[in-house]
Amino acid sequence: MQRKCLILSLTTKDDYALAEWRKNGVDTDLTLKDIPKALRLLRRFWIRWHLPLQSIWYGDWKKSFWQYDFVLVHGTWLAEDVPHWMKKIASQKGAFPKLVWWYWNTVVEKDHPDRVSQQDCEKWSFDQGDCKKYGMRHNTQYYFKSFQLPQVSLTTDVYFLGSDGGRMDTLLDLEKKWKAMGIRTDFHIVVKHISDAYKNRKAVTTKHFSYTENLEHIAASKAVLEILRPGQAGQTLRALECLFFGKKLITNDKSVMQQVYYHPDNIFVLGEDAEEKLSDFLEKPFFAENKKYCDYFDCKQWLERFWEENDGARK
Repeated sequence: MQRKCLILSLTTKDDYALAEWRKNGVDTDLTLKDIPKALRLLRRFWIRWHLPLQSIWYGDWKKSFWQYDFVLVHGTWLAEDVPHWMKKIASQKGAFPKLVWWYWNTVVEKDHPDRVSQQDCEKWSFDQGDCKKYGMRHNTQYYFKSFQLPQVSLTTDVYFLGSDGGRMDTLLDLEKKWKAMGIRTDFHIVVKHISDAYKNRKAVTTKHFSYTENLEHIAASKAVLEILRPGQAGQTLRALECLFFGKKLITNDKSVMQQVYYHPDNIFVLGEDAEEKLSDFLEKPFFAENKKYCDYFDCKQWLERFWEENDGARK
């Protein structure tokens, strides 16, 4: 059944995921409209204190959202009043779209799901631990089969891009150890300011990469490194990127061994696999048969799972 779907996200107009959704026939918009920086502080104050007429800050979607069968809102405190407003307006229009409040990241206190009423929308997350803790429904992470890696030569063995997030020492220790093993690393640990402790470490940077740049680095590497933040759980985007692009994954997420796409030739689990065998792992061919799971994690099947009433994900 062809459903009319709308994805709302608190991001920028040129966000890579929103652009890819549109390529896949799904409408998107910014949850909160783009405004000058000078007004954003006022808007944050307005929303934090739940002042009246919050809809003045909403994107153009507010003019027609009730015409959709399905509307997904990315969960953040800046949008926590949106589902209630949508439910009220849709009811006035005699329309009843399926409204979903979605956590693409692990729940943090400021974005607590209890501040969004179960009467206004369904609450879902990719994180199974959060689903149990907060009584939410579960769906997987997703990716886009429509993405293509650029054609470039392999120049490195292991690539990492991400913020410090409490992982700095672990990442720097791994880089040092692997370089000593002759493994070529391409690490970019993004911080706001480079302290004296890290100013001579090339892996530490203040540069923010576009997603296009990120794909270029993935294409040039044999493997991608994933180090979960403290407290993080649930399937990650990096794991799906590696699956879709036929790249190897090195991760400290032991739960990945329970995923259907896990294969020891493709995924190296730190703390489980012998680290002295990492070089051998990098030289093995990617087990391409597991790419058959890409269909399941593609954005289109992911959307359909929100409608599978009897699926285990909804229990």
